[in-house]
Amino acid sequence: MYLHITTLGNFDIKIDEKSILEDFGRSYRILRLLHYFLTFKNKRLLPECIIDNLYGDSESFDPKNMLRAQIF
Repeated sequence: MYLHITTLGNFDIKIDEKSILEDFGRSYRILRLLHYFLTFKNKRLLPECIIDNLYGDSESFDPKNMLRAQIF
């Protein structure tokens, strides 16, 4: 089994040259969060930094709860 993750350009995850994200029925925000975690895999990520980087333009009243809902 061959796993290839592309983080530059179009984000994609392929197993044996077949994209597993083509039929991914999840929201765009979950994919952005996965991409963020993979990109910064060796860093300690604080929730506040993740919220600012991913959801800074969101008008949510509770961005921390929005992040928690995306993860669980």
